[in-house]
Amino acid sequence: MSTYGNDWIITFSNSEDMDVFFWRFFGTEEDVKEKLVTLAKEHSTDTESDLLQCPDSAGDVEENTETCALFCTVGYEDYDYVFTAMDFRAMNHI
Repeated sequence: MSTYGNDWIITFSNSEDMDVFFWRFFGTEEDVKEKLVTLAKEHSTDTESDLLQCPDSAGDVEENTETCALFCTVGYEDYDYVFTAMDFRAMNHI
């Protein structure tokens, strides 16, 4: 990976509906992990009393080893927000 970063595709989905939002991001793996955490924290202030799970730092971002996607979840009692990021170069299987 370049020290300058790579192209990433970031997605945001919500278990309550079928909408998926996409963004393009340029940066290193650490940069994109921080971005995922920032996005997650922005979506964790709606109803704090129902909040069950939210990442605190880039170390909380997990990796799906099958797809090479990075992800984190904001979990509430009745629904979840999921944020994923994939290096564009890893999308050759689509």
